[in-house]
Amino acid sequence: MGGHASVRLPVPMQALTWDDGGRRWLLPAALVLEVVRCAAPTPVALAPAAPPALLTALLGSVHWHGRNVPLLWLGADAATAPPAAPHGREPTAATRMRAVICPLLDARIGIEAVAFAANGVPSMLLLRDGEPQPEPSAGEPFTAAGLRLGNLRCAVPDLDAVGRALIELAPALT
Repeated sequence: MGGHASVRLPVPMQALTWDDGGRRWLLPAALVLEVVRCAAPTPVALAPAAPPALLTALLGSVHWHGRNVPLLWLGADAATAPPAAPHGREPTAATRMRAVICPLLDARIGIEAVAFAANGVPSMLLLRDGEPQPEPSAGEPFTAAGLRLGNLRCAVPDLDAVGRALIELAPALT
């Protein structure tokens, strides 16, 4: 099947998967702090010199446990519309946006967590040894790897790349 070796897992692992309108994403559940409903994000001003991928992906910030965290749309590209309701209108129940909150563990970033936009409710999967098959990911921004689980194709977010892109944003969130 494509000549790729399966991913070796020492034990079955829970993973969270979500769709953001651009593609399907997957992270080990241990890397997800919380999934919350989210209204329209608060705009955040970016410097024109910000990384181009961040300029496209940043939807704004959301308030989470007393702090503002950046809300990113990882599947952002010129061909797809963001998951947020257009022009601040409330989305319908079927398309209500969720925020998948993940930690950023590098203290130099100055931001403790990041939120990823999700259409609808993310779902949990149990990954077993040998199930995930590597998929090529064509150097897409903020993508660490591609995986295939049967017919489901997912991208794995690169939390380190996200953190590096957000370093300049920390002062705008306080």
